[in-house]
Amino acid sequence: METNSGTIAEWTSSEKRLKQLVGEMEVVIISGRHHAIIRSVAEVFGVENHAYCYRHLKEDFSHQLMMGREGKDNALKLLDAVAYASQMVEDNNPEHWAMSKFPKKRWDKMNTNIFGSFSAWVKEEEHHTIFSFTEKHMDMLASLLVERKTTMQSWERSIGPKTEDKLLHNIAKNETFSDGKAKISVDLRQHTCTCLAWQMSGIPCEHACAMIQKMNQDVYEFVDDWYHLFKQEMVYSGTLHPLEFQNLPTVHSDGNVHDPNGYVHVSLDPPVTKRCLGRPRRQRIRPNLENR
Repeated sequence: METNSGTIAEWTSSEKRLKQLVGEMEVVIISGRHHAIIRSVAEVFGVENHAYCYRHLKEDFSHQLMMGREGKDNALKLLDAVAYASQMVEDNNPEHWAMSKFPKKRWDKMNTNIFGSFSAWVKEEEHHTIFSFTEKHMDMLASLLVERKTTMQSWERSIGPKTEDKLLHNIAKNETFSDGKAKISVDLRQHTCTCLAWQMSGIPCEHACAMIQKMNQDVYEFVDDWYHLFKQEMVYSGTLHPLEFQNLPTVHSDGNVHDPNGYVHVSLDPPVTKRCLGRPRRQRIRPNLENR
């Protein structure tokens, strides 16, 4: 989720619909720290299933650290900020964004950048009507799925090349791994490590790789199932059926919606919006830490 607007009631209503769609499936919500989202997620999904977007958190810290005048005063404030950094971290609920403290899986997702990627992907289509937008989006999605499926069929191993690169990186790190005074506990049956990196990504961390190789086991077999070819084949095995755009309901002069079966429905009007003062912006204001 990425938004800076919306009331508690609006977000609660949307999340309840999402809850109905996913049923008993556990869902972890990653979002910014908008007060309405914090309260609605806690009510619908539980506070333990709310992870904060790390990029938004860095932007908040950046604004706090960069306030003040230039020169000596600014440097002194920065020094004070460093001295009290631990308190700043504690005041910003690290159990919702720190990997070592968040109790649930985040599937290696620390931020909501994927939302921005989707917005850029449909930038040209977002101003179309809802029917045209849906139809165009389905065409784009179908092309993407075919491309991903074709790429997947060229895999040389049971996992994809990007996943394999991460795994080989961890294997290389364990060759120089020294336990020193630290105590690390690895459970190969549960796929867990006390460093939490394995649980975070689903790929054995360097500690797990060291233990797996010490027991003469195949490291590839300990990568979580969703990275393997047989699971990916299940993901891309479905079929996108075209939407039916014939016999659609129409809005009559009375303002109500009439469907082909003769039923009358109340028309849903667009939300009332108030135009801000000044000339409308052609582009959104991008955060300081967002890649340009």
